[in-house]
Amino acid sequence: MSSSRRPVDSAETVTRALTVEPSRCVYVADNPAKDFVTARKLGWRTVRVAREGGEYKSPANDPTWDAERVIESGELFIGEWPRTIDDRYRLSLPTECVEALVGGSDGCTLAKERPGCLSLWNTSQWQGWLNQGVELMRGKLRSGRLDRRAESVQLFGRLLSTRYRTAPIAGRGRLAIPEAFRDFLGVEPGGELLVVGAAVCIELWRPESWAQHIGEQMPGFRQLFDQLTE
Repeated sequence: MSSSRRPVDSAETVTRALTVEPSRCVYVADNPAKDFVTARKLGWRTVRVAREGGEYKSPANDPTWDAERVIESGELFIGEWPRTIDDRYRLSLPTECVEALVGGSDGCTLAKERPGCLSLWNTSQWQGWLNQGVELMRGKLRSGRLDRRAESVQLFGRLLSTRYRTAPIAGRGRLAIPEAFRDFLGVEPGGELLVVGAAVCIELWRPESWAQHIGEQMPGFRQLFDQLTE
């Protein structure tokens, strides 16, 4: 877990709120000088994300302060940032994420994930993935392998037609949520939302949807982490 709150507050609050053993919790952050001390004392597993060229790439002077495991992030999006939508449905993205997200262009690809959640992708990465998948489907259609799955193909077409669009990112990382995506996100002007790093993309969450999602998924994080890092 990483957030704008003080590490002590975050770890102790979550430990009190969860009904699992501390050894099944994992604290993910980046500053070895302060982020992991309390989490380790509470019995959490700890992971430090060492961002290439980042302020906290070097290990802590005292190894007992540092995390148990260190992940070199590269282009990994990790973090949690609270934001407020203004009256024009705009928000400022974290400055440390904008360069990797934009990748030399002037915007990103915005996609619908689930009610209360939108994702932001590097457009080049998204388009490469999309072109590969669509071309594979075209080949199956030409060969007749999908003839008996017409309803599934139609559903795919409907969802793809409305799922994504490119969105410009203005100065200081300012993003305006397009009208067609506002109801899906479900946040009104002046409302709060969370910008969350999802490793390969950035996500925008309505706080209530985020709390429900994390409550359902967090108990399985230890197993997921071990599977991905073995």
